[in-house]
Amino acid sequence: MFDLIGGLPMHPLVLHAFVVLGPLAALLAIAYAARPAWRAGLKWPTAALAVVAGLSGFLTKETGEFLERRLKAQGEDAAGMAAIHDHAEAGDLAFAAGALLMVLTLVAVFWLVRAGREPRFGGAGNLLAIALLTLSGLFTIGAVLNAGHTGAKAVWGDQVDTSVTVPGEGGG
Repeated sequence: MFDLIGGLPMHPLVLHAFVVLGPLAALLAIAYAARPAWRAGLKWPTAALAVVAGLSGFLTKETGEFLERRLKAQGEDAAGMAAIHDHAEAGDLAFAAGALLMVLTLVAVFWLVRAGREPRFGGAGNLLAIALLTLSGLFTIGAVLNAGHTGAKAVWGDQVDTSVTVPGEGGG
């Protein structure tokens, strides 16, 4: 189910959803936390995007694990498998960050930091919820960027010769 689509690995086909929606959900959650005046209008989009991003993170993680196992079974060399393992670890962290963001967003939006209502646990509880939501959003953005970087490095690290000057770029 999480392995191939039309003979191609699912992972590079589906990961773009999480790469885009994870940080976007994080930014929307941060906006929800930071701007009380926007909360009424952001409630449903923030909650929905957090769920879609969380689910796309799960799909990305699962398809990545299938791809890692496939490449290992195909006899990928040790250096390649080390880069893939680094990416898989970064991907696991990105998934965890996205899942945490989804849960904290739903708890904040529907229970703690509700638009137009008094905070459920007073000012201190509200500030704690806002801080956790903001930190979780920043953590998600960083984790997704790191996973993307390690993935690009695993795929392209030995393919691009950085000593070559590209025509039209800085005197070439």
